[in-house]
Amino acid sequence: MDEMLFCRNTENGEMTLPLAIGRDENGRPLWLDLAAAPNILLAGCTKQGKSVAMNAMIASLMLLKGQEEEEFVFIDPKMAELAVWAGAAGSRYAGGEFESYAELDRLTVELDSRLSGLAEDSRRKYPKIVVFVDEYADLMDYGSKKTAAFKNIVGMSKSGNAVGIHMVISTNRVSGKVITKEIKENFPMRMGFRMLDKRDSIVVLDRTGAERLDGNGDMLLLRGPDVERVQGTFLSTDECMAIKVKEENNIDYDSVVTPEKKMKYLEKLQKLW
Repeated sequence: MDEMLFCRNTENGEMTLPLAIGRDENGRPLWLDLAAAPNILLAGCTKQGKSVAMNAMIASLMLLKGQEEEEFVFIDPKMAELAVWAGAAGSRYAGGEFESYAELDRLTVELDSRLSGLAEDSRRKYPKIVVFVDEYADLMDYGSKKTAAFKNIVGMSKSGNAVGIHMVISTNRVSGKVITKEIKENFPMRMGFRMLDKRDSIVVLDRTGAERLDGNGDMLLLRGPDVERVQGTFLSTDECMAIKVKEENNIDYDSVVTPEKKMKYLEKLQKLW
C-alpha cells in the first residue's frame, strides 16, 4: 500500500501536515491538513479521547513527514499526556509550569523574529514548527503568568500560520473564560468530545450535540460552517513509544523508521476505539 494514500487531499494534492483523525460517518478514513486548518482546538470532559486524538496526530506527522523535516514542540503543564514524546528526535518537551511558560516565551520570540524577516522579504520561507499544548487552561491559573501565556497562545495562533507555526491545543475546562472569543477566532477547526451539557457544547462548537456523544473518541468536528460526527482513531502509549525515534547522536531517521515499520503503524492509525 502506498503511504501517500494516507495523506491525499483530493482538492489540493498532497497534504503539507497530514493528521490522522479517525473515520467519518460512512466509515471512510479521515485525514486533515494542519497547514490548512491552520490551528486546532480539542475540548471535552476528561477521559473522552482528547489526548489519544492528539497523540494520533503527532504519530501521523512523525511517520509521514519525519522527525527531521519539522520541529515539534510539546508543552505539557501536567507532565502527563505528552510525556510519551519527551526526548523524541527533532522536538522539544516542556514539562511542568515553569518550563511551559518559558517555552511559550521562547516561541513568541521566534514568531516575532520570523515576522520581522518576512516583512523584509515577503518570499522568505521558514521550516515548520508544530506546537502541541495539552490542557492549556492550566497555564491560565498561575497569577500574573496567565495573562502572558494567554497572550502568547493567541499571538501564535493569529500570526504563526504566515511563518510556518501551527498549534494544536486541548482543554477539559469548557467555559467562556478558557475558550474565549479570541481562541475561537484563531482556532476555527475544533473537535468537541463528550461534554457535560448542551451549554458546554455551544461554547466549543456554537451548537448543541456534544453532550450526546458516546465517549471513547466519539467527536463532533467543526470545520467551516459544518459539523460532522467522527469516530477517533486509537493509538496506545506503547505504540506511540514504538513510533518515537529518540534523540541520539548522528541519528539516521530512515534507518530506524523503515518503510515496513512506517506502513505497519500507518495502518494502526486506521484502528478505532
